[in-house]
Amino acid sequence: MIFTYGTSLTGSSHIKRNIPCQDFHVIKHMNDGRVIAVVADGVGSASHAEAGARIAAQTAATTCEQGLIHLHDPITSLKSSYHSAWDAVIKTATENGHWIDEYDTTLTMAIYDGKTVYFGHSGDGGIIGLGMDGLYKAITRPQKVENYYVIPLRMGKEAWEFGVAEGDFVSVLLATDGVYDIFFPYLLKGTGAGIHIPMAAYFMETSVSRVNFLSSPGAEPITDDKTLVVLINQAVKPQKQPPSYYAEPDWETLKYDYNKKFYPHLYSDVERDADDR
Repeated sequence: MIFTYGTSLTGSSHIKRNIPCQDFHVIKHMNDGRVIAVVADGVGSASHAEAGARIAAQTAATTCEQGLIHLHDPITSLKSSYHSAWDAVIKTATENGHWIDEYDTTLTMAIYDGKTVYFGHSGDGGIIGLGMDGLYKAITRPQKVENYYVIPLRMGKEAWEFGVAEGDFVSVLLATDGVYDIFFPYLLKGTGAGIHIPMAAYFMETSVSRVNFLSSPGAEPITDDKTLVVLINQAVKPQKQPPSYYAEPDWETLKYDYNKKFYPHLYSDVERDADDR
């Protein structure tokens, strides 16, 4: 049995400006045991972002389910879902007399059978998997221009990514960028998988909903809307890695090394003085 949970919460920056939640998620349990998960993040600069995210996510989930029911292979079903989602967004914008980019949104999907993860991806959110080997892996990477501007669903099939994640997985996590980024702190960039393992394990290694965390003081640094979906195969347990794999990183050392690398002028005089002593 695949245990699932998910939530979409309005971020503090939107609450302050009286802006509705522009994220949306869908979880569908199929009769054959597979689960379809969808997360969408309406682009903040788009005036109808919340509608774009909702329409894209709901349409994609329904299309994908119908494709799988009619025995289409998962990748074909995912591709059809993206085309249907974008067509639905265009239809809504046209009927309302709006520009299409006013509905800009991201769209990330997974089909999970308790082992294999099929994915579709567009935007700056992403998917993390916990393998049977006990290792955490980024299944997708954020799509951004110059590491800043999000590439939305509107960019079309040339930008959309589809595939089968390599390996077998015990657990899968999908998140929009505000939440996804907490698993990839900048201080861990270039260190192993770059994933904050203790944080990932908190959400992905127990069949308990952790949605309350996103409303707790620990999530206060996330000012963007917050969407998280987790899928866990309760029938299997991952292999255990050495205790050091799950240890909290040495943040002070990582911060020192980072600053010394990117701001060397701030450290040269201090280190020379230390050497003189």
